[in-house]
Amino acid sequence: MEIADIRALADIAHRHGIPLIADTTMIPFTQFSAKDLGVDIEVVSSTKYISGGATTIGGLVIDYGTVPNFGKRMRQEMLMNFGAYMSPHVAYMQTVGLETLDARYRVQAGNALAVAKAIKDIPEIKKVRYPGLPEDPFHDIARRQFGETSGAMLTIDLASKEACFSFINNLKKNNYMTYDFDKIIDRSGTDDLKHGVLSERYGDANLLPLWVADMDFETPPFITDALRKRLDHSLFGYTMMPEGYWRHIAQWIDDHHQWRPKEEWMTYIPGIVKGIGMAINVFVKEDEKVIIQPPVYHPFRLTPLGNRRQVVYNPLIETSLPGELGKTYAMDFEQLDSVCDSKCRMLILSNPHNPAGICWDADTLRRLAHFCHERGIIVISDEIHCDMALFGNRHIPFASVSEEAAQCSITFGAPSKTFNIAGIVSSYAIVPNDKLRSRFYSWLEANELNEPHIFSPIATLAAFTPEGELWRKQMLKYIEGNIDFIINYCRENIPQIKPWRPQASFLVWLDCRDLGLNHQQLVDLFVKRAHLALNDGEMFGKGGEGFMRINVAAPQSILQTALNRIKEVL
Repeated sequence: MEIADIRALADIAHRHGIPLIADTTMIPFTQFSAKDLGVDIEVVSSTKYISGGATTIGGLVIDYGTVPNFGKRMRQEMLMNFGAYMSPHVAYMQTVGLETLDARYRVQAGNALAVAKAIKDIPEIKKVRYPGLPEDPFHDIARRQFGETSGAMLTIDLASKEACFSFINNLKKNNYMTYDFDKIIDRSGTDDLKHGVLSERYGDANLLPLWVADMDFETPPFITDALRKRLDHSLFGYTMMPEGYWRHIAQWIDDHHQWRPKEEWMTYIPGIVKGIGMAINVFVKEDEKVIIQPPVYHPFRLTPLGNRRQVVYNPLIETSLPGELGKTYAMDFEQLDSVCDSKCRMLILSNPHNPAGICWDADTLRRLAHFCHERGIIVISDEIHCDMALFGNRHIPFASVSEEAAQCSITFGAPSKTFNIAGIVSSYAIVPNDKLRSRFYSWLEANELNEPHIFSPIATLAAFTPEGELWRKQMLKYIEGNIDFIINYCRENIPQIKPWRPQASFLVWLDCRDLGLNHQQLVDLFVKRAHLALNDGEMFGKGGEGFMRINVAAPQSILQTALNRIKEVL
């Protein structure tokens, strides 16, 4: 899809006394003035836009009067060869086509842009050529000549012949869809936690909930369809794990994070927080300790304490990212060394980090692995947000960075955050070390805690597919847009609140310290005055004071409402 610089061509032609004849069939004459760009004679086919297809033969020739006697000579030729007038059918089709041309074209061009945006990140596609995309080399000239529309046709470059066949086959299966993340979902009557406990936890059932980490997007239809298909077979007895299940998950991890866990390293667990509690009970005695790195996901603290284990705190250090990227956290290894003693048996790592959305770099993870391996400390790596890296960042599995990391770690993962299926518990554990795996998995097996319910494998297998990858990429693009929206809105309207840009997840850490409010005043501002339910920063531990965590996995109109409420009360 290349676009000529019509003005430049006209200038060259006219300097040499040559008329410029332009075939503008691909952009209807209603969208721009060829005459103003220097065209002398414009030719438009009726088979593209005017009648919407091959319903007519012919088109239009527009003479702008710069070529002497051209129009007269052409009319004479037409009369000699085709007669004095069109057939009634052709005349009718031309009239109808012209009347609706502008409206039809704008819709078609909008569809083309939507398709280009939707498919440009599909793995088989090397490049989408469409002037409506800002990155297209002809974008600027298209805007200059044609305004906001860039035609209804696009071309696709595929990486190989195999990629071409894969792309065509997926098109035949209708696997390339666009999803509506702006759709408002009414969750009433579903007993959802996000709305159902507002009165109990916040004292007001009528708040706008942006707290618990599930999405306000519909669960993808290919997952719902897979579950429905199983429901159609109305016998729900004891069920075994599907053949190839762990190979399927291992392949997904390898494709996305370049780490291939062995199938025998993996097992089902009934939830990641539950898995943390189980690992604590298996590996940490009641007089021993668990290390956490606040501010961090609060069950990391509550679960050890609830199991009567002592918690040791290794607070993260606030630091700045390069350029204008804002703030983040770093690990404090000196402090970790000072608080770690012989009773420390476990460290719980949030990777990617919740609530700040950090994708920990390989050097940091390698250093942490070396520290813990030397001291016999087991690292529980919660990687539930691993498939939600944003803005070009990359998640690195803890166990992949070194042999020391593999031998001292238990990794927990799940498709639940990425595909919004938290209610369908689909978590898994990965333990490369033989002794740790034998001890942990034998305990799980003895208590039958490694057996999934009937719908868990079905939902996971449906999620980890090409359809799931397309949905995931579109969802992440929408999340990135929401994050940019919040950052820009706060900068322009609420400068006292500074959102940190996450590298992963749909959770944004709002720095509200410039408001100068204490903890209770900050909570009251959001809950009692703005009527919003967010997570307050103090629940995440030391370093969370003055922060709020907001869930941005919602239609942008909902986020607009929330931010407007905050602006109005400040």
